Amino acid sequence: MHITRIAIAGFGNVGRAVASMLLSRRERYRTLYGADVRLVAVCGSRAGASDGAGLEANRFDSLQPGLFGPDFIGSSGADILVEAGPSDFRTGGPGLAYIRSALSAGRDAIVISKGALVYDGRALRDLARTSGATLKISGATAAA
Repeated sequence: MHITRIAIAGFGNVGRAVASMLLSRRERYRTLYGADVRLVAVCGSRAGASDGAGLEANRFDSLQPGLFGPDFIGSSGADILVEAGPSDFRTGGPGLAYIRSALSAGRDAIVISKGALVYDGRALRDLARTSGATLKISGATAAA
């Protein structure tokens, strides 16, 4: 069975919903795809949690201050980044730094918030192509 390690940057309502969905569908992923999906890191703007063996939902209420940022996510060993932070269309931040870091390292990225894509989408696509990573877009569009 193939192990797929996932990290989520942006752990507000959307990030937590994605985490809950991933955890609740693990058996389905094993059965349909032969994939052991593990949520190895989550972080918000000030705190996070990580566990190489996989986080469970009961860890979401005890995030540790200071565990956040692209370096934190990069050190988690995640294969895939899900970026679900707030969107800033003028700067691309804070998601832009997470996405660039993941793609530069050859990690796939799924972008839910669109600020980074509006700000620098072409460069992110080029970075993904160069590194061999996959850049996917998901989540609600124009939800506001």
